[in-house]
Amino acid sequence: MQQGQGWTDSQAQEWRDAIVLPVEGSIDEQSASSSTLSALLTHFSKHRILTLFSHTRFNCSICLESVKGRLCTRLEGCGHVFCTPCLQDYLCMLVKEGDWRGARRCPDLECTAMPSGLISRTEIQSLVGEELLARYDWLELKAVAETDPNATHCPISACGGIARGDAREAGTWSEGLRICSSCGYAFCCFCEKAWHGKAPCTLVQISALIEEYASLIEGSAEQKAFEARYGRSNILRLTRIYNEEIANRNWIRENSTACPSCSVNIVKSEGCNHMTCRACQAHFCYLCQSTLSAANPYVHYNTPGIPCYQKLFHGLEHMEDGEEFEPLPWEGFPHVEAI
Repeated sequence: MQQGQGWTDSQAQEWRDAIVLPVEGSIDEQSASSSTLSALLTHFSKHRILTLFSHTRFNCSICLESVKGRLCTRLEGCGHVFCTPCLQDYLCMLVKEGDWRGARRCPDLECTAMPSGLISRTEIQSLVGEELLARYDWLELKAVAETDPNATHCPISACGGIARGDAREAGTWSEGLRICSSCGYAFCCFCEKAWHGKAPCTLVQISALIEEYASLIEGSAEQKAFEARYGRSNILRLTRIYNEEIANRNWIRENSTACPSCSVNIVKSEGCNHMTCRACQAHFCYLCQSTLSAANPYVHYNTPGIPCYQKLFHGLEHMEDGEEFEPLPWEGFPHVEAI
């Protein structure tokens, strides 16, 4: 084969090494060899691309240094290139800190190739290793469970797995059945005890028991008989737990706003009314629960004619210079109660 113009000796040798076709043989052998030509050319093309990539220098947007391709990783989704040690440290840090969604996104701040720019699970596995990959999978499952009203954690303290229910079972005798995806433990999501089948749930019985005790007159013969039957200390302990649960539910209902995308309850402690859900990364308005554009969320507060116009910071008690805001007009926001 004649060496092409501008080719080096090493490049010509790579061509000879990559594609070697038989020149002798029967017609059937030549026909069979021609059927593999496409595969050989594809293999050679990938080989050349990898060789050129290895010898080309790239600017890593993480460490801001110029690094040769043989020390870099190119993301399949968006094509951005980072030096492998930087990308490994970056992804490992995010997974260890629990930000599994951040680990899926390209680190390049200018990357707009979404969702194609998401880092695949295979790429994450090759960069963070099996141990952190297991944590990544657990974080993803946990995030899904947090947005699923039928999901709960395994009551076995040494497990901590996620058990998801079937919404189609609502209203049936098996509504409370949960099976842990990690250890396989079958339990009741209401009383968190081993699955009891059609037998009455003890939690339902306890709730009825507490309500019956609360309806009795203090110091009456009926109350004393009730305490003698079940034990005064047991009743008081169950009543305290029951009241704490009711108080927690009331506080969440009165002091939080549900994300319009995944329904996770969110409490705003400070800052403006533009919220970003930690669970699903949705942008929304804390006042009216409208979903906002991730590219320009503040246009919602700059559009005349809508209830939240110029109310980005409404609800804060004081401005930085000490000037007080006027009371927030909550009329028109039926989903949020004044605290």
